[in-house]
Amino acid sequence: MAAIARVAEVPAADLSDDTDLIAVGLDSLGFMRLVNELRVLGLPVTYADLAGEPTLGAWWARIASILAHNPYLAA
Repeated sequence: MAAIARVAEVPAADLSDDTDLIAVGLDSLGFMRLVNELRVLGLPVTYADLAGEPTLGAWWARIASILAHNPYLAA
């Protein structure tokens, strides 16, 4: 969450699962920065994954789905 708050330039305390990250100012470059950070962690996410549903709740669900289908990533 800290990385998302940093890239969106909003306090982490202002973010919740239903926060629309586009509405708080996350732009396309910010989405790409986050995609790159998640890929460095081994999560195969795309720009479309994040921009298509720009809420933390949707992102957590996507990450949980990736981990459920790729248990070696969770290790």
